[in-house]
Amino acid sequence: MHKGKIYVIGQYSSTSILEYDEALDLWNPIDSVIETYDETIDTTDPFADPYRGHRVYKNGPYRRFSLASDGKHLFVAGSDAAPYVYMGDYGPPYGNEEKGWRWIFGNFCSHLICLAHAASFDMVAVGDTLYVANWEALLKFPLKDLDEAISDQESYPSIE
Repeated sequence: MHKGKIYVIGQYSSTSILEYDEALDLWNPIDSVIETYDETIDTTDPFADPYRGHRVYKNGPYRRFSLASDGKHLFVAGSDAAPYVYMGDYGPPYGNEEKGWRWIFGNFCSHLICLAHAASFDMVAVGDTLYVANWEALLKFPLKDLDEAISDQESYPSIE
């Protein structure tokens, strides 16, 4: 639960993060997705793979393992070393960046050694701290540092 709504990680850990719309009885993805396709491929060529050159970018971790909320922010942890925060309902100083996620590249540990092997498997927000379990350790992130940790991050992937 986050701000009165239900959020889940879709079927299998690599699919979208979904928000339940009670009025419509639907699950809606809250990931930003950018698709590109190489237009130079001749799809009429019988030997050409029509899907070659097709790429999909999501702006959260590729595999998602855990969701957490501190009541104000929604977090996701997954295949990337550090978690992400949802910008769709973040508010000031960023406004609402619909379907945007920002990587929390913060002060989890010195020299980022605790993030060396990537993947954050579980997390929970307790009081003013986000606890993240990864391959190396149980990491603590003070939520008072969240704005600073995400201020130089982009909410959408680059397609270049």
